[in-house]
Amino acid sequence: MTAVPPPPLVSIICPVYNDELGIERTLKAVTAQSYPDRRYEVLVVDNASTDNTQTVIQSFSNRNSSLVTLLEERETQSSYAARNKGIRYANGEYLLFIDSDMTVDSDWIESIVHSMQSNDARYMGCHVEIQLPSEDPSIAAKYNCALGFPVRSYLRDRHFVPTCCLSITQDVIDEIGLFDETLKSGGDCEFGVRAHEAGIKQLFDHSIVVYHPARSSLPALIRKKIRTARGHEDLVAKYPSRFSHRGPLNPKNFLPPRPTIFWNRIQNRDSFSSVELLCFYGILYLLKLVSAFTRVHHRYTSKDGGAE
Repeated sequence: MTAVPPPPLVSIICPVYNDELGIERTLKAVTAQSYPDRRYEVLVVDNASTDNTQTVIQSFSNRNSSLVTLLEERETQSSYAARNKGIRYANGEYLLFIDSDMTVDSDWIESIVHSMQSNDARYMGCHVEIQLPSEDPSIAAKYNCALGFPVRSYLRDRHFVPTCCLSITQDVIDEIGLFDETLKSGGDCEFGVRAHEAGIKQLFDHSIVVYHPARSSLPALIRKKIRTARGHEDLVAKYPSRFSHRGPLNPKNFLPPRPTIFWNRIQNRDSFSSVELLCFYGILYLLKLVSAFTRVHHRYTSKDGGAE
């Protein structure tokens, strides 16, 4: 009788910086998987936190040192540097990336491995569900939920998956290298385009879900937009042949979003009132202007016009 081979070894890699509450939620979810304990590892990479984040991680590691490992990345303040540290220590055939404030179902690992194996894929993204606060969600939180993470369109149109829901096989790293840790934002985009250019099969599986708490304030949405706008300019400056785009002074960057594009981006439209949808449009335009002015400032004030 032929012996059944064991399931492949999986490494979960999670960077974290000053998020003791978020990392606790994430670790509770990823250490309660249906996948056999001895066939996966959880590598949490602390990026020089100054709060109690390390204490939370260490408590999980103390309870199950064979499952949870605390690593540190102190030299470079970058989530991509932290992910690279995790990759260097990973033993898995499959590398599953997740962010410190996210949760998953108990069959998350099992579902990813099955989907990638059955579809012969080496680079995969899944659905990100934005979760509203249980009580009295703000209009900013509802906006975040409505527009969410369009992972399918990211992969279809721009050939990348956000690292919060990215899974790859180890040989992808062997083939195209690590993340560009000089980037503060946009490293997932650069990595995905590099994989696409190498001919690596990319897959999106909507049936697999990771859960992300909604950003519940307008300042939080603005901070993210500033970060991603700077990241876009850094990508263009460092990789102009891959990421050339209309310049930051192009008047189209300052025009209101097209209503049809806005409408098509809204998820679960029937869940929101007309007033809320109008507010969403206003927030979208505000964030577009924030992005436009950030790009102008970053392009023409950073040294050499490149990355800070």
